[in-house]
Amino acid sequence: MGGVGHPMRTTPAQLSFSSGEATPQIHGRPDYQRYQTGVALARGWMPLLQGAMTRAPGTLMRGQTRADKKCRMIPFRFEKNDTLWLEFTPLKMRVWRYGALVEKNGDVFELDHPYHSAALTRLRWTQSRDRLYLADGKKPVQELSRFALDDWSINDLKFNFGPFDDINDDETIKVQASAETGTVTLTATGGDVFDTSQIDSLFYLEAETQASVQRWVGNQGISVGDRMRYDDQVYELVEGSTSGVNPPIHSRGEDQVGDGIVWKYICGTSGIVRITAVNDAREATAKVTQHLPPDVVESATFVWAQSAFSNQSGYPKSVLNAGRRLVLANTDQHPNRQWFSKFSRFQNFKPGTLADDAFSYDLDENESSNQILWLARGRKGIHIGAFGETYLAQSLNRGEALGQLNLDYDPTSSFGVEEVPPVVLDGRPIFVARGGQRLVELIYSYEQEGVVPNELSLPAEHLGEPGFLGLTVQTAPHRLIWVRRGNGDLAIFLYNREEKVLGSSTIPLAGGFVEDICVTATEDGSKDVVTLIVKRTVQGKTRRFIEEVAEIFGARPGLPSISEAEHFYCAKTFVSEGTGESSFDMSHLIGKTVDIWTDKGPFPAQQVPASGIVTLSEAVTRAHIGKFDDTHLLRTLPDAAQARDGSPIGRNQQSKAFGARLHQTAGLETRVLARSFGKEDKASSWKSITEQVVPADLNTGYTGVVKVGQPSGWGHEIQREYRPVRGAPATVQNQIPFIEAATG
Repeated sequence: MGGVGHPMRTTPAQLSFSSGEATPQIHGRPDYQRYQTGVALARGWMPLLQGAMTRAPGTLMRGQTRADKKCRMIPFRFEKNDTLWLEFTPLKMRVWRYGALVEKNGDVFELDHPYHSAALTRLRWTQSRDRLYLADGKKPVQELSRFALDDWSINDLKFNFGPFDDINDDETIKVQASAETGTVTLTATGGDVFDTSQIDSLFYLEAETQASVQRWVGNQGISVGDRMRYDDQVYELVEGSTSGVNPPIHSRGEDQVGDGIVWKYICGTSGIVRITAVNDAREATAKVTQHLPPDVVESATFVWAQSAFSNQSGYPKSVLNAGRRLVLANTDQHPNRQWFSKFSRFQNFKPGTLADDAFSYDLDENESSNQILWLARGRKGIHIGAFGETYLAQSLNRGEALGQLNLDYDPTSSFGVEEVPPVVLDGRPIFVARGGQRLVELIYSYEQEGVVPNELSLPAEHLGEPGFLGLTVQTAPHRLIWVRRGNGDLAIFLYNREEKVLGSSTIPLAGGFVEDICVTATEDGSKDVVTLIVKRTVQGKTRRFIEEVAEIFGARPGLPSISEAEHFYCAKTFVSEGTGESSFDMSHLIGKTVDIWTDKGPFPAQQVPASGIVTLSEAVTRAHIGKFDDTHLLRTLPDAAQARDGSPIGRNQQSKAFGARLHQTAGLETRVLARSFGKEDKASSWKSITEQVVPADLNTGYTGVVKVGQPSGWGHEIQREYRPVRGAPATVQNQIPFIEAATG
């Protein structure tokens, strides 16, 4: 023992791993709760809510993207048993339903759409029943409509009444229309107004005065067809010979006002046209969509406005169904602005003074950092993610729908956000903070009587170093936040606020690079399926596979057969009846080495031949074949040993043996590390701790306590490493090391 005094023997039990991989900043804090429930490394492992650490699931290959092109996945849920995701590759859309492509007349259904590859990265969307609204900031908002599984359409979303840009404030630049209705010519004077980017966009005209129409006066003799105005509204007499005793006040159609007097509503002080052609900078052709006031025909007006959305002004970059209102945000010209549609009228952005009218709102323009990057609907209102901070738009009156008469904006954090769409879990947005390396949740604090930020990734802050690029959330059967990272692998965050559990780990995918991720429900709605777009190189070519994350075997209830474990990547699972089969099609991985896990145990790994057929030496009824990731590793934190006369820090320690409780484990190897500063690690040899033969005497997995005699040698810190054995499931519920700490 070389100068070491009489050692003190301790058994510092670790009864839970639920905190998962811990930041290196707490590796010297054995007194901290997260140290006692955490590990130093959980690569290819997952913490469970109950406290165990289980082997991460593999992925099942369902197909490839169209022509192996880069893809965005958009989940679409119409009914409980009708959940889809939409594959958007450049200019084409396909429909996936429960792991298979939707077909039409025997061919894969495809729909043309206007988005090129660069636009797919910018794409944002929101769903309302059987429609999806998409925005990318460069094109008009698109309305994707579903009529049947194999019948979809996509078109520009046509707005009927606005929204419009700010009213022109240069009184020398005026516009005049050639007629009140139909196809009209717009003529500008005093300056240039039109360009071809305005074609198919709306244009607003408001009369400076209403001098051309007589004000309504009671009991005045007039003729059918004569016009009068009352309260800024223009009416035309349809029946009668006098103006009557009472004025007309209706705002549409015809109405009888008094005996034998019928007035038809014509227009208000403003009208709208849709530009169909631009002849030059001062002349355009347009179609009237809202009757123009006669005074903009009689004379030019400086009170005009262009559409808020055009090639010139830009198009919305964010879109949200905010519960009966469509909210659009962030154009090139107005990056801080949000436009709210009329209540229950997604295409109507006509501003007004009533509570359910459309309106717009600008974030504080004194801060140049307030560009809106995303919108999210939360429990308390609409959360707005801006470059410099986050906000909450909510109703001042509890229980009332959000509108311009009760609108209240509060800053909720100064984190700022990235252009990564957030996820919402139980009404609480979770987003990637500015810089791309932190995950933040917005929660309501009763102490502060408002929404406050909670930095979820802080206990494992190092996981954000490659950058967080995308998020999705799985709620059943497990509550997990799945994050794709800049290095191509996945990070997961086990999260349950009620149980005060937050655990994390990473999952490399056997050389695959995750490009997108989404969650959809199973056909019965009982579980969520995580689907990935994974880029791989096969036979020297880039392939993009659709890969579904398999079930977490170690968390399955009951005692499933170990042959059902699926831990390989880009894998296929084959099930046959009778005597089974021995040949399997793995042509998607030609030239790659694959591992094989069956109901008859593991078979030697093989390189997939040019034929694509993997052949076994005997028939099996179940085979799981795919890529094995040999980087997966679980490493514990240093054992929290005790010394007889004080702290063991800086003193020699050693482990003679340890005990561990396993669950449904078919194969697991371990070794012990003895580490001392400035010296090379002492590592024992890898040792199997199940000592079972697969599958002869192990069918349902080993569950129970094992004691492993594995001396470590002396060192200042003792750690344990666990690694999986090929396709075998493994779950570690706790560990109890037997440690000796020197006292001299």
